[in-house]
Amino acid sequence: MFALTQLFWYKILFSVELMAAESLFTFKLRKRRLFPLRLAAGVVVMIALSVFFPLPENNSPQYSLLVFFVQFAVSIALMAFIFKEPLLSILFCGIAAYAVQHLAYQCFTLVMYASGANGGSAMGLYGEVEAAPFDWHALPVYMAVYVFVYWAMTLIFASKIKRNEDLSIKSYSMFALFVMAVFAVVIINIFVAYEAYSDYNLTYIVFAALSGALSCLFVLFLLFTLLRSENLKTENEYINRLWRQEQRQLATAKANADFIKRACHDLKYSLRIKTEDGSARDELKKAVALYDTYAETGNAALDVIITERASECAANDIKLDCMADGAALSFMNEVDLYTLFGNAFDNAIEAVKKTEPSRRVISLSVTRAGQMLSVSMRNYYSGDVHMNGGLPETTKADREFHGYGLQSIKRITEKYGGNVQITARDGIFNLGLLFFMPKSTDSVG
Repeated sequence: MFALTQLFWYKILFSVELMAAESLFTFKLRKRRLFPLRLAAGVVVMIALSVFFPLPENNSPQYSLLVFFVQFAVSIALMAFIFKEPLLSILFCGIAAYAVQHLAYQCFTLVMYASGANGGSAMGLYGEVEAAPFDWHALPVYMAVYVFVYWAMTLIFASKIKRNEDLSIKSYSMFALFVMAVFAVVIINIFVAYEAYSDYNLTYIVFAALSGALSCLFVLFLLFTLLRSENLKTENEYINRLWRQEQRQLATAKANADFIKRACHDLKYSLRIKTEDGSARDELKKAVALYDTYAETGNAALDVIITERASECAANDIKLDCMADGAALSFMNEVDLYTLFGNAFDNAIEAVKKTEPSRRVISLSVTRAGQMLSVSMRNYYSGDVHMNGGLPETTKADREFHGYGLQSIKRITEKYGGNVQITARDGIFNLGLLFFMPKSTDSVG
């Protein structure tokens, strides 16, 4: 059980390398309660497993495969124990981490043989020879290769993972195909490596290491390509649903705005009637003040959205300052305009609700100078705002249905050739949009 073969030592080293690689991809995952204790317990379990996993007297590539598979499977279970994420997200991180670890191992093998050094530690790991697991003279090379590979893979792949991003690949057929490809690559490489290292054929060994490294890179590119494709598909589907929903909401909002306008007119007329009940008269005035918010900017869709949100602001003691040249927005589709400003208002209202009463202020300006149109919405906020790719990251737990508001704003703005600039400093959030107006609208308004 404790025969000091190279495989005995390497299964311990493999656990450490795998855990280090997994940390690259799990850095931004949501942590469970008592995370430090869970993490410590996970490390202890992995090390204990690597030490006490039994080894036969006569090793084989099949048994080597079993050793690494069990360690990998246990690491997946431990990550699920440590992180509060769906199993598919955990599996994503685990497969990516294993690919990085194996890539570093193969790169170390190539460097050892390219330098003409004894590659015992890199080549005899599946053998039965009782030997030291590592040529300590090669330790600087080992550290340099692994640090470089892990850093490069972090830069190219792991850093692309967004905070609170759903890493699940929900297309099960694609994911099943991918997993089969991964394990095929792993199995093939283990058997090829076993044969190569048994014969100590230098050409064959280098070929095996090179093919293994390229296979790992292929797995990583395939994994992240599938993820981005899945996320893009989900995003497009959700945006299309939102657009259809906004169409229905715009029609409803127009009808509601007309009703509010008529109702306020009737209430104002009622106020002219003298009554001895002063309290009733005061309540009537408050009702009129609450709903008498109909905007007239020169653009029907903008009038509707401002009217809606002005009423909501009044109900939540939020001051709304608005100076808008709605006619300048005539080049935009009504639904797009309603969606753009609706999302902007929703984000601003949600943010100021969390601030103290004196800071519950939203300011909107829509101005033009020549053929340049500028839109600015400013509001106070509390807490911290983390930017990613020019957009704030969502902090909501329900990630599948949040974070699309600003993405929709960006998409619509770019659709009309505009630019988005978002800043968040000193407690003030500013959404700035800049459009180059078509010449056909230059004379409007």
